[in-house]
Amino acid sequence: MLLLVLLLVLLLVLLLVLLLVLLLALPLLMFRLRSGWIHCRNKSEVGRRMALQLLQIMPPLSSSGDGAEADEPASAAAAAAEEWSGPVVSSVKLVAPAGKVPHVELAFAHADGLRLSPAQGCQSCCNQTFRPQFEQGSVFQVANRQGVWLDAVGSLDLEGSKLIVRPTTTVTCGGAASSTTSSIGGEPVGGCWLAQVRFAAIDIPQCVLYNAASLPAVPFQFPMGYTAKSM
Repeated sequence: MLLLVLLLVLLLVLLLVLLLVLLLALPLLMFRLRSGWIHCRNKSEVGRRMALQLLQIMPPLSSSGDGAEADEPASAAAAAAEEWSGPVVSSVKLVAPAGKVPHVELAFAHADGLRLSPAQGCQSCCNQTFRPQFEQGSVFQVANRQGVWLDAVGSLDLEGSKLIVRPTTTVTCGGAASSTTSSIGGEPVGGCWLAQVRFAAIDIPQCVLYNAASLPAVPFQFPMGYTAKSM
């Protein structure tokens, strides 16, 4: 009889533990489902982006459909003129005006019509001050010299050609001169601790950087002072 009671108690404990696990996992599961997991539902858009990339490395075919390369110069010129890439970082600069909070200024290639737009199935979308449940970090982040990543907010400049990333925490630049820029090695100058910047280094980015062709920027991470060798 005692053994039966112990078995019943053990079974009850196991059921309670299972119920607790389900209750804790349900919000995360619902968030993943609302966010669409990692699979894009719009397959035609994926195909369009792949086709634009392929047209840059493959000659266009003739309109006859016989597999021969097109001999019309206009076809090749049209393929070359069409935007095929999302925004690509060309330079990263640390700007530290004296007496003001420093920020990171990023310039891009393939950046005509640069904009920040909501991601598919987003919850907070481009409200960067709100962090969805279970999301680790914001879509934009900056790091100190110890490699600790902290939340930041990204926005476009007045011309809409550059991205400005501002840390949400208090940053000081003791005695820093205006428009101070660090070295390529990432070591900040002028007393600023901003060493690196990154974008979309989280599971489900809620806000995406697009150009006029609706092509997204890929996740990136760069040190202060980075300059692309060739674009």
